[in-house]
Amino acid sequence: MTPLEALSSTEVTLFAPEKARINQAIYDAGIELAARLGDMGALERWIDEKLDHQEGGVQWWRANVRRAGGDRTIVAESATILTVAQAERILKYDKQTISKWRHKLGKRAEYREAISKAARKKLELEKADNHRARGTGENEWWTPARYIEAARLP
Repeated sequence: MTPLEALSSTEVTLFAPEKARINQAIYDAGIELAARLGDMGALERWIDEKLDHQEGGVQWWRANVRRAGGDRTIVAESATILTVAQAERILKYDKQTISKWRHKLGKRAEYREAISKAARKKLELEKADNHRARGTGENEWWTPARYIEAARLP
């Protein structure tokens, strides 16, 4: 079994609030591995799974979290009404993250393309052995070993 198949066999399709952060990490690992292996089909599937999971998180928040001063009829049918602090403890994500997901998922195609582009860009930078930090989002970079070895030659 390849690493990608092993990761793909992980069951994380249903939204489970107490496992939200772990599942997001699994999706991110799947995206990175698919990009490294150059499997664009798998990359697109992992991105879709990640976005579906985030959509589940947004829906869970709407269904279970009490809105301060808002219309409570939307959540009145829910068995458990949580405060924002309680929901943040369960999810291990804050209200701003959920809001960010909701906003980005409103333009799902653009959000999907941004994730895909970032994964492909990271892969292309690694393949090229780019020794500069420009455009990578990293604030540190190291001189590639080939330059160090060349400097040591007599």
